[in-house]
Amino acid sequence: MSTVTFGAYRSVSIIQIYTVSEMASDFVLFCNFWMQWNFTRRYHHEGYGDDVINLSLGDPGWPESATAALGDKLVTHWGMSVSASAGNDGSKGTFELSAPSVGKNVISVASVDNLCLLAFVARTASDRLISEALWRETWGFGKHYEKSPQIIEYVTENDKALNISTGVVTTLDPNNTPNLALDGCTPTTKDLTGKVALIKRGGCLFITKITTAWEAGAIAVLIFNNAPDIEAPSVPDNITIEVAGISASDGATILAEIQQGGPQGEVVFNFTEEEIEFPNPTAGTISSFSSWGLSAELDIKPDISAPGGHIFSTFPLALGGYATLSGTSMSSPQIAGVIALVLQANSDKNQISPLKIRDILLNTARPVPMYQTNTTDSVAHQGSGLVNVYDAILSKTVITPSKLELNDTAHLAFRNVYNFTISNNGDGEAIFSFDNAPAGTVKVYNQSGFFPLEKPIVGIENSTDGDLDLGVASVVFPMQSFIIPANQSANISISIFPPPAPKLDRPVIYSGYITILRTENTSDAYTITNASTLVRVPYAGISSQLRDLPILNRNAIFPTVTTPYGNPLTNASSTSFVFNSSHPAIVLYQLASPTRLLFIDAVDARNTSHSFGLIPDGLETFLGRNDPQDETDFQQVSWSGKVGLDYTTLVSEPLPGGIELLANKTKLLPAGKYRLVVRALKGFGNQTDFVDYDTWRSPVLAVGGK
Repeated sequence: MSTVTFGAYRSVSIIQIYTVSEMASDFVLFCNFWMQWNFTRRYHHEGYGDDVINLSLGDPGWPESATAALGDKLVTHWGMSVSASAGNDGSKGTFELSAPSVGKNVISVASVDNLCLLAFVARTASDRLISEALWRETWGFGKHYEKSPQIIEYVTENDKALNISTGVVTTLDPNNTPNLALDGCTPTTKDLTGKVALIKRGGCLFITKITTAWEAGAIAVLIFNNAPDIEAPSVPDNITIEVAGISASDGATILAEIQQGGPQGEVVFNFTEEEIEFPNPTAGTISSFSSWGLSAELDIKPDISAPGGHIFSTFPLALGGYATLSGTSMSSPQIAGVIALVLQANSDKNQISPLKIRDILLNTARPVPMYQTNTTDSVAHQGSGLVNVYDAILSKTVITPSKLELNDTAHLAFRNVYNFTISNNGDGEAIFSFDNAPAGTVKVYNQSGFFPLEKPIVGIENSTDGDLDLGVASVVFPMQSFIIPANQSANISISIFPPPAPKLDRPVIYSGYITILRTENTSDAYTITNASTLVRVPYAGISSQLRDLPILNRNAIFPTVTTPYGNPLTNASSTSFVFNSSHPAIVLYQLASPTRLLFIDAVDARNTSHSFGLIPDGLETFLGRNDPQDETDFQQVSWSGKVGLDYTTLVSEPLPGGIELLANKTKLLPAGKYRLVVRALKGFGNQTDFVDYDTWRSPVLAVGGK
């Protein structure tokens, strides 16, 4: 029996020389990684050191982002397996994965909702207890109260029961007919003193809804979800009002009961500290919070999924010892644990490499469907599917590469041909047969194709709804099946074609799985031994050229230049204000898509091809996109008339290693009239070719020297 030692590390910045917290954070992480590698290198022969590292952290990033590059180096140079949380930005749409999980060889982990969840009970009348024997027969564990209109379950962010025993529940609307799309987003005239506010999620932030109820006198808030699952609303530390989340169905039921009483309608609930198990309505599907891929340059990310929604787990003892938590920070450690099991199962063989472990996990994962459909969820949402520990340990088939990244239409393989290798690691020869299992094709951009949707629309093949019949990729196999002897490999070439263009009114992400069925070639018959004989290779691509999609979001607000007082400038008013070091111009912009490179240079007002150089803080690399639906989510740069690095240096050499280049050797332009030009490199663009930049020019700006 093998033993394992667990280690948990917290990275704490003790270095104060950095003024940018993100830089300090990345530096400290690097130091920790370096120390772990050195320790492993020195003492691994004695049974010490790290084989597996889990990273439950991150911000939207690129493979070249510092933490992603470090995670990748742990795998390729230092021989460690690394799993990392994909991120919890599922509400922001596609291309929102976190670094370090987007590292090329880091295993990016999405979240699947648990079968059951623990929740507190509130009731309006007596409930009926199902016998423990019947509940165990149905679910296998625990006790359960029968669900009825008189009982609801609720969850809280701190995993503690509401500190109220009885509450009168009503809506924020004086007539009890709330606008559910914007419920709680504006102040109410209704007096809720001593009552509990029922509010639907959506339209604005949780804090806005909670504040609206609090200012109306409410003692607590019940926020019912706008998705099938139940979620605990996040509550800032400065809010003292009690807050809980309930399911969409419970919220609709309570609202209907309130409305039966007209404008005076309300329902009285007894809130208990009793915590019991409820079946999770979204069990086995990708969690709504789990971030969407693909990566910024269309790599298949996330790689795999694991349980992460409503996980009952250990918690700091000072906070109770145990808690129900949700997030990809819960799913990623499960993959780390599976890797440890695979290492243990292969301990009698030569050391299995981290890359082979990743291939095995991806090959043996099982794709999950979308909620209440038979359509497989997109590879951009779940990667290869839900991890399968049993199949991973017993797998006799390995496919490399373990994912086929099709990129955009300008970077498809020659003649659409893709190659992979099948290795038969079993003791006997086997027959391998192929099939294509398409996943849901995803509309990811708005109708104009300018920016990703907050809620991607997943199509359903052959749907009677024309808006949902988005088509799927077609795959051509050279043969239906063939035999591979024991401990031998075979190279296979297949052709993958994007969905037909007539069905696509805007860019989509198409994806699916090449399924390879292993049948043991026995003397009596071809027999399928068990489910572990089916392995898969996910594929994904986008139906347009990435460079055709805009980077800068253009609307009535952005991009713009404002005075220091926040007044936007127009072409007519731009020269009425003179900018200088005391009164700088403020450039505001939003990114509709990620970009590898963005820079802002000052040019002559009349001859915009004459650049005087980049403005300080006007160079950014490897940026994630903003949320175009959120007017508070934008980039900001101030300019007082100084310029630094010549842009010709920037576009003729590799990306500079440090933004500090702009802070050095700046000069003040003479008084005069100028424009600022924002240039953002398009997807797969050539940084030396201005045609590949999305460009915006400001109105004419008057600069008055010092």
